[in-house]
Amino acid sequence: MDEQHARGNQRRRRDPIPLWGRRYRHEVLELDPDKRVLWQVVDGPQEWIGTTVSFDLRQEGDWTIILFKHQGWKEPVEFMHHCSTKWGVFLISLKSLLETGKGAPAPNDIKLDSWE
Repeated sequence: MDEQHARGNQRRRRDPIPLWGRRYRHEVLELDPDKRVLWQVVDGPQEWIGTTVSFDLRQEGDWTIILFKHQGWKEPVEFMHHCSTKWGVFLISLKSLLETGKGAPAPNDIKLDSWE
């Protein structure tokens, strides 16, 4: 699938994405295969709406480096700190999936607190 076709399919996609037992809706703002994806949250927890989530990728020798950001929070609420740590759990699971073929997606992920 070429980049333009992938981008068009993603922009039209409005199905909720389940993360940690909740449903979020993202719109893909940028898609550069093997380099970058940028989402904007359009539905979900109030604190998330309008925030952006980006994954920037680059190769360094045998390593793939992922630079992750979840930004645009209106204020630094407690939920933001929880999510910051939870994204780390998600990325560790993704690393395991890519390296071993087995990740730990919800509901089998690491639980951090009573919000889950």
